[in-house]
Amino acid sequence: MPQRCIQTLTARVKRRGESGVLARRAEAVILSEAIETEWASYNRSIDASQTSNAGSIPIARSRAAEMASTNIDPAELMALALMPAIVAAIFRASAWVHYRQVNRDRPLSAYQRRLTKYGTLAVFGAGYTLILPAVRGLPKPVGILLTTGWVLAVWTLYRRRCEQDLAHASDEFVRKTDKEQ
Repeated sequence: MPQRCIQTLTARVKRRGESGVLARRAEAVILSEAIETEWASYNRSIDASQTSNAGSIPIARSRAAEMASTNIDPAELMALALMPAIVAAIFRASAWVHYRQVNRDRPLSAYQRRLTKYGTLAVFGAGYTLILPAVRGLPKPVGILLTTGWVLAVWTLYRRRCEQDLAHASDEFVRKTDKEQ
């Protein structure tokens, strides 16, 4: 196929007598047309070969089924499995460095530690909730929906923790003021 496309392309460009930018544009147009026709003929041959033996009823194919049936290399799967962890570690390290710079090398406050912890958890989970649907061959909106759900769950956990710390701090303040009186 590539040899035939290239031969057809060069013949058409020579026939038109174009050169320079126009020739490159013409080559691109002709090549895209050639690829489309080859792809259409390939799809027709695949559809013809996937008819059932009982009759001439073609077997239905869906894009999701084709994607789910694709094989993933073990190395690629390992990279996909480690990528969210690596990104989360980079996020945590950069957040820690940022807060240390803001605090002028003093330790992080409880609020900053909490933000770093829950932010890292959100990034870590969001990475996996985006990768898993892609590996399983599900549509992109499923991954976006799962990621949104994950981030909202982490945010809810963060807010609960903030409320608990606020209640604990107010209880400590009340006990302290009661002792002073």
